[in-house]
Amino acid sequence: MVGRWRNGRGHPEAGPQVPAGGEMAVRTSGPAPREMADGETATVTSLRAAGGDRVAVLLDGEPALTLTATAAIRLGLRRGATVDADLWRQVRAVAEAEAAESAAARLLAARARTREDLRRRLAPRFPPAAVQQALDHLQAIGAIDDEAFARRWLELHAQDRALSRQALISGLVRAGIPAPHAKRLVAALAPADEAAGALAVAEAAATRYRRLPPDVAARRLWSYLARRGFGPEACAQAVRAALAADPEDEA
Repeated sequence: MVGRWRNGRGHPEAGPQVPAGGEMAVRTSGPAPREMADGETATVTSLRAAGGDRVAVLLDGEPALTLTATAAIRLGLRRGATVDADLWRQVRAVAEAEAAESAAARLLAARARTREDLRRRLAPRFPPAAVQQALDHLQAIGAIDDEAFARRWLELHAQDRALSRQALISGLVRAGIPAPHAKRLVAALAPADEAAGALAVAEAAATRYRRLPPDVAARRLWSYLARRGFGPEACAQAVRAALAADPEDEA
């Protein structure tokens, strides 16, 4: 299975970054697909090995595109076969979908990703239909699992008490989880989680405010927590607890 949680590197934040022109290249091992106008025909002059299970299709002696040998056989591409524009459109669609799936698989091999994240990365390089077909297949075989991704992401990040619920929601949305679903997942966390997080942040920041008049210190610390995404109730509780604590007593 492609890109699942493996060896501690397949989690949502691990793995190398995709280099420009690297994993996202549409065709790194074959020619740009040949165009064919309506009414035009061509002859398959050769099918040449192109690495792995792929073959390069030559039309009228010129490289036309590459695709898997299985697809070539299924589409009736063999030496001497005549290809018209309708058949060639089918061949190109299959080749594009295969290339899109190959690019997506390489991205998933680096780390787990959501379907939407993959779609955004593939969209500039491949036709929409090719992207959808590739992602549908990867999702069908379990290589893309948004629900598992979101839950694992929360397991990793909810432990960071400096992150508010809103920050967790924003992180999930940036990763490609729809906002309504992200909100439901974060809402299912224990209520104490956000209160503890707000208190941890407030205690770390309280020192800079303690020399101010109490009302000014409370207002500024409350605003500081609110800017980090903590809710009003969590902010109020954390401010009271953090400013009430005497650092000399703790020492």
